[in-house]
Amino acid sequence: QIPTAAAPKTVKVKTQSKNKSWKRFETLTFDCLGDYIIRETTRSKFGGRKDKIDEATGFFYVKRISGRWSFVDPDGNLYFSAGLNATGPYKDDKKFQKAFAEKFKSTAQWAAESHEYLFRKLGFNTIGAWSDPNAFVEAGLNVPYCPYWSFMQTYAKKRVHGAVKLSEGPMPIFDPEFDEFCDEYAKSLAEKSGDPWILGHFSDNELPLKENDILNRYLTLPSKDPGHMFAVKWLTERKRMFDFSDDDNAEFCSEIIARYYRIVSTAIKKY
Repeated sequence: QIPTAAAPKTVKVKTQSKNKSWKRFETLTFDCLGDYIIRETTRSKFGGRKDKIDEATGFFYVKRISGRWSFVDPDGNLYFSAGLNATGPYKDDKKFQKAFAEKFKSTAQWAAESHEYLFRKLGFNTIGAWSDPNAFVEAGLNVPYCPYWSFMQTYAKKRVHGAVKLSEGPMPIFDPEFDEFCDEYAKSLAEKSGDPWILGHFSDNELPLKENDILNRYLTLPSKDPGHMFAVKWLTERKRMFDFSDDDNAEFCSEIIARYYRIVSTAIKKY
């Protein structure tokens, strides 16, 4: 619930970096909220609230507390993640080499100044996918982070039933080989298994999980494709083979999502 006397601000936003135009959107910041009082709280080294304590496991985890899901940091303090993707010096990227050389003498300087600005001044506390946590670590600065992986993206290019371009076709989640692939792929996570600064694993990016006409996308696959066979079986069991609805599409999409996360999370937790 928004406190009374809230006056929104207007910000300019680009939905994609390649867009030439900026769009205006209304938003709220804490200083817009007239009767909201900000309370200072003591933080753990991971950024968790020391006044909100639960079980300490040595690693981040999630728990439902008072009807609300929350992160808990390795020391057992409730943690609200405010993170940024793609946080790194990128000094070897040709697009940024000149700017980096003009502003920073070293990666360590970039890390120190970025840490001060992003985490101390702006209040962020996590770096997400496509980030470079080692740049901070080498400067003696740790931040919670999320390693980036590509379980489905990698599998789709190698599958025995024929490669799939996920931007065009449905993901091959019903292949019996996917389970074994994930188990093998996840072995590379073992080297990070003892790192308490890992908030979680970013398993894939932008998977095709749209409800709209999802059943037809699987039904138009070749008849011997595992995805086609599963969709036929799923509809037949529900007596919906020739008359399915938007609700059926939504339910089938939920089946896909549940199956993906069940397989991938099992592999991640194993290692």
